[in-house]
Amino acid sequence: MKKNVLITVKSIQTLDENKTDHIELTTKGMFYRKNDAFYIIYDESEITGMECTTTTLKIESRRVTLIRMGNINCRQVFVKNEQHTSSYKTHYGNLILTIFPKEVDINLTPRGGRIDLEYELEVGGHHISYNTLHIKVEEV
Repeated sequence: MKKNVLITVKSIQTLDENKTDHIELTTKGMFYRKNDAFYIIYDESEITGMECTTTTLKIESRRVTLIRMGNINCRQVFVKNEQHTSSYKTHYGNLILTIFPKEVDINLTPRGGRIDLEYELEVGGHHISYNTLHIKVEEV
């Protein structure tokens, strides 16, 4: 059964020792369980720079798959210590992203919970940033 939930997304992107970007978004969304996976669905906003984009997170026991559709189109897979490459499509062009997840911590129940991700990001084979992503899901 789909539930209306409150979703808090905190993102920290460390570009180098002197430059860190913080973004926090709190929004309403949907949360449900289907088969052996949880799903979180929400719309991005101007705050994230991805307005007109819907984000879907598919959470399995050891894997988080992030799917964005709209102005940004991508599918990113997070499994601890497994490198994954994907295409990140925008109306400005496409980028090839490589993700190296260092931590994938999943603590979800049918009532909500948390996902914590830490990962390195490369674009076109060049290290870009170290990132943390904290997602909290709460029943409304």
